[in-house]
Amino acid sequence: MFYLRNVKIDDIKEIIEIEKESFKNPWSEKAFSCEVSKNKSGQNIFLVAVLKETNKIIGYIIGDKIVDFAAILNIAVDKNFRKKGVGFALLKQFEKEVLKSDLSSMTLEVRESNINAINLYKKAGFVIKGKREKYYENKEDALLMWKIVKTL
Repeated sequence: MFYLRNVKIDDIKEIIEIEKESFKNPWSEKAFSCEVSKNKSGQNIFLVAVLKETNKIIGYIIGDKIVDFAAILNIAVDKNFRKKGVGFALLKQFEKEVLKSDLSSMTLEVRESNINAINLYKKAGFVIKGKREKYYENKEDALLMWKIVKTL
């Protein structure tokens, strides 16, 4: 149904459409272009999920490599493909890339109210390790989640 690969500069327009339907304050085209550049230089992990039949982008995940861990910055799936394993597949491939990069863990922040995302992250092995109070623009708290992928 879909496959995963590294992002290409030509993917940005489709990624932005998913971003706009997924978030109230979407990232800009400039922000995504910067992340693509960081990916080319090996500073981050930026993967896309692509529908086999049409080559349409149906999801993405972006995370920075920071010393010995990766911080997931953004993950989103096209609304028509949610709850079909795309997000989970992106997280698992992200984890494989973390291991290839010789990093030991992964972290992310998630809105405390985003129960679907929290459940997805827990299914992928993340655990809640803390809270960032009033983290989001609407003053909502963020849960800080981590996953250890290997012991150094």
